[in-house]
Amino acid sequence: AFKEYVKYDEMIYKFALNMHMRQYESFLRHKPSPRSQPLEELDPAVIPIKVRSSVKVDAQAIEHVEKIQVNPTESKVKPYDEASTKIVSTNKDTKVEVEPMWSCGDTNRKKKLSFVHIFKTAGSSMRTLLSRYAEKCHAGNAVVVNCAPVDPASIESKNWVKKEKWQRRSPCLLKKTVFRNSTIVSHTSSPINTTYLEEANIDILGGHITMGTDQYWKGDDGHHVDIQYLTFFRESTRKVVSAVLYIYPKLTFDEAVEKTKTKVRKALANSEYLDTSRYIITPAHTAKLANTTLNPYATARLTMDTLKENKVLFGIVERMSESLEMLQHVIDKDRELDDLFESFGMVPGATNKTEEVIKNQSKLSSSEVLAEVEKDEEFMKLMREYVKYDMMVYEFALDMHMRQYESFQEQRRSVTD
Repeated sequence: AFKEYVKYDEMIYKFALNMHMRQYESFLRHKPSPRSQPLEELDPAVIPIKVRSSVKVDAQAIEHVEKIQVNPTESKVKPYDEASTKIVSTNKDTKVEVEPMWSCGDTNRKKKLSFVHIFKTAGSSMRTLLSRYAEKCHAGNAVVVNCAPVDPASIESKNWVKKEKWQRRSPCLLKKTVFRNSTIVSHTSSPINTTYLEEANIDILGGHITMGTDQYWKGDDGHHVDIQYLTFFRESTRKVVSAVLYIYPKLTFDEAVEKTKTKVRKALANSEYLDTSRYIITPAHTAKLANTTLNPYATARLTMDTLKENKVLFGIVERMSESLEMLQHVIDKDRELDDLFESFGMVPGATNKTEEVIKNQSKLSSSEVLAEVEKDEEFMKLMREYVKYDMMVYEFALDMHMRQYESFQEQRRSVTD
């Protein structure tokens, strides 16, 4: 009855949210940060643009990332978002249906789930939930760490390797495997590669990995598997504080407040912004952009475009109950595991936000630390500057989440009717 009462107001709210996102994107385009590297400073012969098609990525997939050829004699290169084939700025044409994939009792899971764990976005909770699901439902589950951003050259036939912007390389590590017979193996410094996913009959891959690391994963029939991605997003300022509390667990309350401010000030002094692109921009994109440096705005836009081009279930930490309802619909379509999902914060029919059951909790409350930080109005100007590009991605993800949840509710109503 309550949802019926507010549904027309909710339509106006969603319209206003979409307009807000478009206005904010326009504001960022017309007021670039003095610290960001303008795209005009990049190689004037090559400006990357959006991926045209969401095909399964194979050895030739990077050919779907095109380049605009610009006359090198021109005095000024067009900004990224004004190029002749620009990144789409709205979500209205993006598919939002939430399709069921498995029931708990399935024995032949041809489709696979890949959980991309962005730092400090309910990842520990989701990894635990998916591990318990695998045990109960006899699904193969592999947890990988230290694998974002991944080196594109390592993922086809070699052990996966993490490669940072400054060329530092380190192996991606397999942390845990749940086999289909419910046997659990914890690994220590074990390498991971695509062959392992196939030989160990993995159904769920998850951890700190880059979207698309699994692009060469093949099923028993020799064809690339159909992958459903899952990733969670969190409001940017909360994510900053949560990261500080995680990295420095022994801080007092006052020290945590000051450490947060110091972290942001140092980052801006080095022209650094909060950025989650390492988890989202695929190896195919990275390979094609190897000799190109994108400014923070262009990176955020490419991140959003990559999310649109892949099959992604958008989870939101601040709307955990809704996120878990949709995840259950995807991997437990017959609702055999209500107790499991409810133990992690699912409240069926909830319309307000519900925090997850925290599996990696700090001794201090990130909400309380953030509330104290927010009292410093001058500093918050710096904080908003630091997170502004990440907020673009978060607001995009929130909009997609809301549209997916609305579609999910419509599906559920049609079944009950």
